[in-house]
Amino acid sequence: MTADESIIAYVFTLLATVSGATAFRSREEAVALQEGIAVIVKPEEVPYENRAAATDLTLANLTFVITIIARGAVPDSTADPVRQAVHKAVMADKTLGGRAASLMPHSTKWDFEEADQTAAAIEMRFVARYQTGTSDITALI
Repeated sequence: MTADESIIAYVFTLLATVSGATAFRSREEAVALQEGIAVIVKPEEVPYENRAAATDLTLANLTFVITIIARGAVPDSTADPVRQAVHKAVMADKTLGGRAASLMPHSTKWDFEEADQTAAAIEMRFVARYQTGTSDITALI
């Protein structure tokens, strides 16, 4: 398993503990009204930086996105307790169980759509920094 896959899988297990929402991994299909609030985690990008030409070390910054999808008269307000719980769960251990050297919140973006009720998709981005070997992206160093 690659280092970034390990991080995403771990974050998914954290999201599964958030009450009031159902967690999904890399879901693309629409969320039905009866499914309630959905929380979806996906990887977005991993820029790499080689630490030194003479070493086999690569610094990676995995950006992952957690999207909260909620509906209601004021969907961002409906989603707010879940957003707070997601942030708390993810940031509780800034090493993500030893999978990262550090974890930082990056940004939050709100998007609204007309659906069976007004819907909001709230994207929370985080950046997990970790180091691997240049020739082996499965090994955390």
